[in-house]
Amino acid sequence: MTMKKIHYPILCLFVLCTLLSGCFHEYPEDGEAINPTQVKVEVEVSLDFTVNPLVWQTRADAAAFRRRFIVDVYRDDNPTAPAERKVLIFDDIKTEGESFRLPVTLALQPLDYILVVWTDHIAAGTDEDYFYNTATLSDVHCLSPYRGNSIYRDALYGATELDLSEYRGKWGETLRIPLQMERAASPVRWVATDYDLFVEKHGKKVAEGAKVVVNYGFYLPQGFNALTGLPQRSELSTSFTAPLADAEVLEEGLQIASDYIFAGDEETFAVVNLDVTDAEGKLLNRVENLKVKYKKGYLTTLKSNFLTSEESSNIHIDVEFDEDILIDLDKQ
Repeated sequence: MTMKKIHYPILCLFVLCTLLSGCFHEYPEDGEAINPTQVKVEVEVSLDFTVNPLVWQTRADAAAFRRRFIVDVYRDDNPTAPAERKVLIFDDIKTEGESFRLPVTLALQPLDYILVVWTDHIAAGTDEDYFYNTATLSDVHCLSPYRGNSIYRDALYGATELDLSEYRGKWGETLRIPLQMERAASPVRWVATDYDLFVEKHGKKVAEGAKVVVNYGFYLPQGFNALTGLPQRSELSTSFTAPLADAEVLEEGLQIASDYIFAGDEETFAVVNLDVTDAEGKLLNRVENLKVKYKKGYLTTLKSNFLTSEESSNIHIDVEFDEDILIDLDKQ
């Protein structure tokens, strides 16, 4: 009887120690054990910091925008919600080359991830989205109202797989990950060759108050998946207005409007209608069914007499125009 009383407390103590020894592991919601070791990840991005030099526009409003970097990490089993996010906002970036290390370090569990970096512009004095909704980088999409005719719509992204499982059980590991950024949207510009004729026909006062309304006549990608590099969210009825007073004088004519369209690696096209109106909205000219080709990494330029193309009292006509000029931005 005495021996049983001695052995019973010893047995209870052994069971208790066994149970306690299993409490040093954390478990996420899906039940997978997380290794307590963490890997420090530093990100070095390579990109062209200059706003696209081929899409000209007065940059007097440069102080109104700031450059933003979003660094997201996605688990392989959940590509829609970031497991970790870092946001960096710069009033001015000064770099001596095309690459620099983002001043951010991620401490990650040794699992498999997708690392994604997105950079765009937001309004100065705020950290809120301006051109694009970036709640998740797997579904970046244009905000309403659609803000076209701005060089600050330019956005770049980079993504890479991050396999940290090999670092399980290791301590104090630090990795520097190089990431090549590329444009998520293809720049497009419309150049008018007939501004002088337009002024001669309607007068200087009308020209100063005139507007160019860009209407996309068919589906246009309104979203972009930065994890896959593919456009998405094709929608109808996208349009924006460009005041003619903001047009840029180029050697080949007057850039009356510009835009950035989410693009993939394959060349595709958008159908565009251009309306030219006076300050009160009276229609002065209409160009219909322009087939605008575009492709990721290329600039598309369309050049024609967009302001005075009508040749009869019926101004709802199609006009011939110079073929798209596709310029490889990486070779400039």
